[in-house]
Amino acid sequence: PYLVTAIVLEIAPGESTKAVRHMFETWCYIVKGRGATAIQQKGHQDQTVKWRDHSLFTPPLNTTYQHRNADTKEPARILMVANVPLLMNLFHNEEFAFNNDFVFKDRYQGEQGYFNPAPEFLGGRIFRTNLVDDLRDFYLKEWNERGKGNRTVFLSMSHSTIGAHMAEFEVGTYKKAHRHGPGAHVILLTGTGYSLNWKDGEPERVDWQPGSMFCPPDLWYHQHFNTGTEPARYLALKPKGSPEHPIPLGAPGPNSAPETMADNQIEHEDEPEWIYDMYAEELKKNGL
Repeated sequence: PYLVTAIVLEIAPGESTKAVRHMFETWCYIVKGRGATAIQQKGHQDQTVKWRDHSLFTPPLNTTYQHRNADTKEPARILMVANVPLLMNLFHNEEFAFNNDFVFKDRYQGEQGYFNPAPEFLGGRIFRTNLVDDLRDFYLKEWNERGKGNRTVFLSMSHSTIGAHMAEFEVGTYKKAHRHGPGAHVILLTGTGYSLNWKDGEPERVDWQPGSMFCPPDLWYHQHFNTGTEPARYLALKPKGSPEHPIPLGAPGPNSAPETMADNQIEHEDEPEWIYDMYAEELKKNGL
């Protein structure tokens, strides 16, 4: 099931993209570079979002936006994860998707401070913010249900229905195996290690480092292992899982109720012994 897609957009030094507007949501993660995005909505004051390496934001739905690379020597790269497949499968009409003048006043009215990076704590592990200046510095809360040494946070941004969460796990620790629906784009921010992915049979191993991205297939178990000398942190952008605007579509996500999590997570004591043995061997190779 194609619910979201991802593209990497490169902007030449000192250049800007064309202004665009569309009826699907898109998250913008700055892979590298520094610049600004101008956001316009008919009848409201224009806004500018300044960004740099590892910033995250999402233009409010159907606003007009334009990215500009402020660096005159180096290109900028933006990873954009959008639910355009869902919209096009529903309406299969490009005119509706890209030339629609409807204004979502309930989502955005050009408010000053709308893109202030100061987050609002909503309880639990949920924060509301429309801009994260640097994901590597964002405060995370302990979540031992996914494994000791694990911390996480769920983000609500620009009233988007696309889910986003960050997780970090300490040196010498690994997360419990878990599964959920398709389309979760896992982007490594810090640390080195590997992940195991499987549905049936022998797990496939994915080695990663900062800048890596992979996407576990639908209902495949996956398990993340930190083999480096610093905490490993990743961002996950996925078609569902927004804490304020959830969509009950398909398989459960990582912010599920405990009883649902139990059906889609393997506890450490229930996993095959070779998983721990492999991890211990990898740590030994790195002198950990």
